[in-house]
Order: sequence, then structure tokens, then C-alpha cells
Amino acid sequence: MFDILSQTITLQAGCKPMAAYVAMPKGAASCAGVVVAHHQYGLSPFTKGVVDALAKIGCAAISPDNYHHAGPEADFSAKKASLRDSHILNDIGSALDYLAADARVDSGRLAVIGHCMGGRTAFMAASLFPILRGAVVYYSGGMFVSRGDEGPNAFERLHKILCPVIGFFGAEDKNPSATDVRRIDEELSLHAIVHEFHSYRGAGHAFCNVDDPEHYNAEAATDSWQRTVTFLKAQIGAR
Repeated sequence: MFDILSQTITLQAGCKPMAAYVAMPKGAASCAGVVVAHHQYGLSPFTKGVVDALAKIGCAAISPDNYHHAGPEADFSAKKASLRDSHILNDIGSALDYLAADARVDSGRLAVIGHCMGGRTAFMAASLFPILRGAVVYYSGGMFVSRGDEGPNAFERLHKILCPVIGFFGAEDKNPSATDVRRIDEELSLHAIVHEFHSYRGAGHAFCNVDDPEHYNAEAATDSWQRTVTFLKAQIGAR
């Protein structure tokens, strides 16, 4: 485990300033990089905790704020209403560019991870950015609708994914439901996309979020994180 350095920085995304939370492992050279697509609560303590956890295993990690388009004074409803798939993907692209430009990061060892709406974002990113070597998806809701754009929704983009995917889902979740997960699994299989899915009995949505005691499931959270680390070691050489 590495000691880490973390900070909030400002990037340019679509000619607009965008906050991003970054953590780096101290003393690591030529490390892998991971973009963390945040859940619906943005750059929350949970999201920052994921970024920090990735840095502790030797990855440079960054989470861009997809709500920056709404402006600093917007409330939660306005932030969610501001989301556009095209903007979200531009934000992820800016975060990937940041990692690739850092001399401490090996640009050939990049991955994406996301929870909740961030899981959906991770699927979309994996369909667009060939630089990615792996995608980690946690309970990706809203797969069958577009956000604010007329373009394809996340499900309709799945056939373009070029990297291996690992996914984690709660068997009691309603979004995505077990039927939704099966449909996603079948679509990936149809296009011969390497993937593995894990479903946890007794777990619903947001089972990883320790800050949400109503939904947190320690057993599912622990097992899925261990599998995530194993996957990242195999795909991008995380330590």
C-alpha cells in the first residue's frame, strides 16, 4: 500500500473550467491511471474515497465533476437536469488527457471505474476511448435512456467496447434490475466483448457506499473491491 497525495484541481473541459479530484501514490513511477466516474452525488466523500483507494494500490486516479456545466450555485435537481451524455464524455476525455500527460503515468495502462450513474458512464467511456484497457462497472442505472442528447444511449453503445469489462450488481436492485443486467450481459456476449459479471444476493443499489447505511452491504462491498483490484492488476498492472 502506498502513501498518497490528493488535491482538487481545475481542468478545462469544453472550454469551461471543471473541478477534478486527484490522488497520486507517493514514490510511484510509471504507474497505471484510472478515471473514476462519480455517482449521482458528484465528488462526494464516497467518490473521493474511491480515488484515494486506487492511489493506495499504486494507481494515479482522477474523478472529474460532471456537474460543472450547471454552475456552482445550482441545486441537486438542477445539476442532474444539466447532464448531457456528450458533456459527460468530454469530461472523461479531459481526465484521460490529464493522466496521459503526466510523466508519472503510463498512458498505455489506463482504465475507468464508476458507481451508479458512474457505472453507466464507465460503459460509455469504454465504447468511445480506445486508450482504455479495462472498465469496472458498479450497478449502472439508466442504461436504456440518453441523457439530454439525441445520440445513442449507453446500452446502444455497448457493441463498440474494445476493452475487458467487469461488472458488479445487487440482486435486489431495481435500476438496473436483474432483467436489465441479463440484457446487458447478452448484448456484450453477442458482440464477443470480454466481460464477467457478479451479482450479490441481499444487496441492492449503492451497496458499496459506506456513507449510505440503508444500502451499504459490507460483504458485497468487500468482495467486489477485491475482485476490482485483481482485475486492475491483470488489465493495467495496478499493484
